[in-house]
Amino acid sequence: VHGEQAAKASGTRALEATIAERNAAIQSLERKVSQLQTIGAGGGDQPSGDFERKAKELAQLLMEKQSALESKRAEVDQWRTRYEVSQQRLREAELVSSALNKGPDSSTTSRRQGQRYSDLSSAEAQDSEIVSKHKIMTQLAAKGQFGAKVVGVAEHLDRFSLRAGGLLRHNSLLRVFLVCYVIVLQLYMFIVIS
Repeated sequence: VHGEQAAKASGTRALEATIAERNAAIQSLERKVSQLQTIGAGGGDQPSGDFERKAKELAQLLMEKQSALESKRAEVDQWRTRYEVSQQRLREAELVSSALNKGPDSSTTSRRQGQRYSDLSSAEAQDSEIVSKHKIMTQLAAKGQFGAKVVGVAEHLDRFSLRAGGLLRHNSLLRVFLVCYVIVLQLYMFIVIS
């Protein structure tokens, strides 16, 4: 009987010790929760504020870099357009000087129009699409005065489309306006036809 009481007492003591340990763990967890709550409510805004400030600075830096990149792209495109225009002017000047050296007659005018498309640089000759286009234009210009006029109109349309494409590439508001205009035009035609 005495052994049973001793076993019960030791079991009770062990149980009380376990309960005391659990209570101590619960109290320490409650203290940590209250500390985190006070940090979150009062002094904890500083790390969050630093993070938000750094995120804003990085976003602003990213926007600055993107705008600088867009301006550099626009500048590159502007230089490329100037280069293409100067190449075209150089070809035209060469054609005029060769025409002046040969002397004007009716057969040379159609040849000059055809020569404009047959005088390809070696870099342009590598591109098969450009070569096939120039062959077609050369054949068309050799057909006579009407063919030469068609070639001239095609040149003007090409220049206009290149300038319009460059303008649309760099002006997003203009692209949006163009898309809206086409949609409105399609809706108008849909209503008129039906």
